[in-house]
Amino acid sequence: MATLVIQDAVGTKSNATAPASAMYNQNARTTWWAWLDSSDGLSPPSVTDGFDVNSTSAVGTYALNPVTWSITGPDGSGPITMGSQDGTVANKRTFYAPTPGRWLLRLTAHEYIPDPDSPGAVILAETPDEFSVVLEIQDPSVLGVTSTDAASIMALNERNEFDPDEGWGRTLERYLSTVSKMAGGRRIASGVNRSGVTVDIGSPVTLHSECLKGWKSTQPSLLDYQNYNIQFDLAEGTDSDIPTATIFLVLHDSVAAGERSYLLVDGIVPFNTNTINNGSPAVVGASVYINNAGELDTNPGTYERKVGKVLVVGLDTDTIPGSIEFDGSSSSAHVHAASVFAESNNPIKAIPPVGKVGGVGQNVREWLTEVFFP
Repeated sequence: MATLVIQDAVGTKSNATAPASAMYNQNARTTWWAWLDSSDGLSPPSVTDGFDVNSTSAVGTYALNPVTWSITGPDGSGPITMGSQDGTVANKRTFYAPTPGRWLLRLTAHEYIPDPDSPGAVILAETPDEFSVVLEIQDPSVLGVTSTDAASIMALNERNEFDPDEGWGRTLERYLSTVSKMAGGRRIASGVNRSGVTVDIGSPVTLHSECLKGWKSTQPSLLDYQNYNIQFDLAEGTDSDIPTATIFLVLHDSVAAGERSYLLVDGIVPFNTNTINNGSPAVVGASVYINNAGELDTNPGTYERKVGKVLVVGLDTDTIPGSIEFDGSSSSAHVHAASVFAESNNPIKAIPPVGKVGGVGQNVREWLTEVFFP
């Protein structure tokens, strides 16, 4: 049986490796070429037509008419652009994939078969054969158990093209697992490690100077905000910008430079609180900061930044685990408001006593309480 093959601009073909029905981890905004190849093996030595291009009606070839071509892409991607070429080697059919997801290309065609009622004669099979191939552009945000496990949104009507053994089931499991992670009292994001070094699980990180970056050559915009990736860097208490920076907590282990990780935005998570007091156990209710070594600790770094508090003391692996409440949201609005309020010369604004100016590391409620109700 023939194979529906797709190829990119540099010559990479879907039938180069198993399964021949899928092209994994490709870039968007690229024109692809498709044709029906006569070979059903991997990496055939040459490109050959599966269609009857010489009008010989040879057994095993497929008629150019009638045929049906269809392509299914992600919802919201706009009109899908597919050419009208006949899909032969000389006149390959083109299509264009602009957004992340899985793009399912299907072809139905009728094969020339021996006529069972007339030995030596050839007829066109009444029932068409169906051919399909999937192009994957990975999801910018959804990951699996490790930082290198990726996912992509399944195509409508997809069966087992993407994975002959698991079909689309593994993909669905990773999306539902992501929902489950957020249902336990936490918000998470996904980002790319731009620090240049491997980052461990539980490390505080902050936004890289580039902040966001378009994913897999997609056309990002505010409307298509899901096509961006957060870019993150190390967060340390020696950084003068840390008091007002956005902070996340890395949720994948050993995230290599350039790899992605889930990031905690805020919420309650298990954490080893037996060692976050300069290597000693913390106490319940203690504030959690970022220290100079770029770790969570109940002792602040040079520039104070509070990111949570201790809820339970213990190991993160205990039945009742050590746990913290984490909130890495930017405190810039709080700090600036408190600073203006404290440093004003307007007596109506009640200038606080010396030593209470600034409110660094505190929200407005904490600052007001400390100043007026010590």
